[in-house]
Amino acid sequence: MPRTADPLARSRLLTAAREVFARVGLAEATVEEIARRAGLSKGAFYLHFKSKDALIVAVADHFFVEVIRLTARCAPNLESATSLSEVRALLATQDRELFEFAWDHRDLLEILERASGLPQFAHLKPLYTDGHVQRITPQIQTLQARGVYRADLDAEVVGAYETLGRSMARMKARPDLGRWVDTVLTLFLDGLCPSSASTILTEESKS
Repeated sequence: MPRTADPLARSRLLTAAREVFARVGLAEATVEEIARRAGLSKGAFYLHFKSKDALIVAVADHFFVEVIRLTARCAPNLESATSLSEVRALLATQDRELFEFAWDHRDLLEILERASGLPQFAHLKPLYTDGHVQRITPQIQTLQARGVYRADLDAEVVGAYETLGRSMARMKARPDLGRWVDTVLTLFLDGLCPSSASTILTEESKS
């Protein structure tokens, strides 16, 4: 009879790979060690992944899916904001969740950083960076269209978020994420909002 795959084995291998990659690095990790960590045989590993490289890509893909789910869930409705303080509060809630997620998954950020330095995985880093741009650019464009953000600025200036996420991967102590959020929003709102932004929002709320 043909062997049937354990329905939980793939998830266990992804979790084990994350732990092993973070501990010993991508190059030093072996299929045998990952399978053993997952409580599976080497043969069971190959039922789910053709190679260690395929597993690395799967670990990255799993992380990207989680980021997409999170950003879709916490994306603020900026079209209904009626004051700069409300815009700031909406963005603060979103950014705090994203920074918390990045901190909790900083081992994956480090794995992604290591992988993107290898020729066969060079395509992974742009996927992460582009994901941040694609997430935040529409938010900036929404507020630009309302006159709340300056229209003369490039909406794809949001690469700073990706840089902050990468810096977490190298940290041992948890930073003050609330302060990070406040600093980022101060820089964004002070730099992106024209002096007329508050008046525009006030007038819109009256109409």
